[in-house]
Amino acid sequence: MSEGDEAIAAAKVTAERPSNGLCRIVVAQRRDPFLPCFRPSLYTHSSTPATLSRASRIAGISHIPGISHIPRIPRTALAHAILVGVRGVARGRRMTEFDTSQLFLSKRLGEVRIDPCCFFHIDNYLPDDFYQTLRKTFPDESTYERDDSKKKGFRSSVESDPFDTFCDANPAWRQLIDFFSSAEFTADARTALAPALLDARGILEHRPWLDCTKRAVPNNPLRYVFQEPIRTTFQISLLPRDGVVVPHTDAPRKLISLLLYFRDSDWEDSYGGATEFYSPLDPDLARSWAPTDRIPFDHFKVIGAAGFERNRLSGFVRSDASFHGVPPITCPPGMARRALLINIKRLKWTKRHHP
Repeated sequence: MSEGDEAIAAAKVTAERPSNGLCRIVVAQRRDPFLPCFRPSLYTHSSTPATLSRASRIAGISHIPGISHIPRIPRTALAHAILVGVRGVARGRRMTEFDTSQLFLSKRLGEVRIDPCCFFHIDNYLPDDFYQTLRKTFPDESTYERDDSKKKGFRSSVESDPFDTFCDANPAWRQLIDFFSSAEFTADARTALAPALLDARGILEHRPWLDCTKRAVPNNPLRYVFQEPIRTTFQISLLPRDGVVVPHTDAPRKLISLLLYFRDSDWEDSYGGATEFYSPLDPDLARSWAPTDRIPFDHFKVIGAAGFERNRLSGFVRSDASFHGVPPITCPPGMARRALLINIKRLKWTKRHHP
């Protein structure tokens, strides 16, 4: 049966229990008129019976062969199965071992600076063999689009089809994206960076976060008053020769930004690639700048930098003082600064369905 034939069914679930004790589940999702934001697709996932039971319960599936009966919930939650782990594993490929226990920021960060803004970096962030797998499967330049800064790439929030297709074809990338988009990582990041978030956001930071990365956004406006709905998005980025990121603070709805660097072995320090952080030379003039304004480099002094090093995770907390940028890249043609960008953003009621 073709994938298109599978997709017209409301849901078809099969499970088997291979010798390794794992179950395999196949979920085919059809387009629901009440869920226009999801497309029909076929996804597979290998996991434990408990995980499959949880995913199926959210999907509204009442029974999986070989697993005890699961209470049914409204079918409008069908698409959530994709967002709790049913989607995400490339079909039939052996997964790379990936221990996430030491990747939480609270395990790796020491004391972080707050004044005038919070920025940090972690060296040797990923296990080396896992990092090498990611580096070798970094997406080809032909899949990217170029913007005004000459930066190329694609985003999970904009070009969702190519991003998902790439991750589904590369198990290591899917594992990494699933980890960064997990509620556990988001909660830990908030805890680890709590002083900086409180300094940047004030009383607003006391509202509880509602992670909508893997769930539908709330449609009750009061949820945006008493809670802070958030979402994690990703961008696979390539900055070639003469590429530049002009200083700016980022849009106010960004909370935390992280960058995982993929430096080639023949990259030289003189080519650049560092993310620099700045302080304005004229604070009074800076008050007139909008958060997304791109301000010339000569209006700033450098207060710190996260050098472009292999397997380095750099990051910062967005604030009115989080000016950052990347000076022009001077590498030879054919080379580029490669990175994965991870952004934790708050959702606004008026833009709740926007990327």
